[in-house]
Amino acid sequence: MSLQSAASRGPNGGVRVLVGVKRVYDPKGMKVRLNRARTAVDPNMKACMNPFDQVALEEAVQLRERGWASQVLAVSVGSRKCIETLRTAMALGCDKGILVDAPDGLEPLNVAKILHQLAIKEGVTLALLGCSAADTDDSQTAPMLAELAGWQQATFAAKLEVIDRKTGSKFDLKVKRAADAGTETIFVSLPAVVSCHVRLNTPRAVRLQDVVRANSKPVETLTPAALGVPLQQHWAQLRITEASRSKHPVQMCDSAATLIDKLKADGVLP
Repeated sequence: MSLQSAASRGPNGGVRVLVGVKRVYDPKGMKVRLNRARTAVDPNMKACMNPFDQVALEEAVQLRERGWASQVLAVSVGSRKCIETLRTAMALGCDKGILVDAPDGLEPLNVAKILHQLAIKEGVTLALLGCSAADTDDSQTAPMLAELAGWQQATFAAKLEVIDRKTGSKFDLKVKRAADAGTETIFVSLPAVVSCHVRLNTPRAVRLQDVVRANSKPVETLTPAALGVPLQQHWAQLRITEASRSKHPVQMCDSAATLIDKLKADGVLP
């Protein structure tokens, strides 16, 4: 099924929503620990669902509860540890969990390609992603997915409103974006990708009975190869260095040229 044919059903036919849920180390937990080689974060640290993705999931569930969306699919790309994240997503209200079993730490382009193929496979009309990740803070996956799929996009959504096509509008969503200068309102038509800002909603708490129910639900497992996505890493993380604890006062530069001269004098630039 092509993306365009999936989108042609429109809201009245029930929108299938894809939500990306990433497993990250709990930003509210203990101090970040590194492995002995200082090449990655200690894999034994407490993990959770990326907070921005939880906002996206909450918005998708609310759209289904209002009768606009027909199904919410949660997708996680990574190791089998991500199944716990998908169980949490199902406990919070998503209808189906999909794990794409792949190495942890894939760069955003690989993840975007995987989500693109899943959108085709599942006949998805709307993709909701967190506007960023608590670990890498890239903010790249949503725009890359929109570009690969040829979909319209709205990033850093702080408010999302559904537009009834019966009013004669050619748009399906009204999105108020969080921007540096305040807010910006844009209109998009399906199919679309929306990245969600923390201002969009307040995610619901997980209830124990829902956790128990989610643990009995199956999680579909796929691989990048099964989706026809060859993994290509264009960079490698060689070493992590903790931020300096120096208490030296911050020095402001009056121009870019002054900053470059300062960085060269400090040995940061050649």
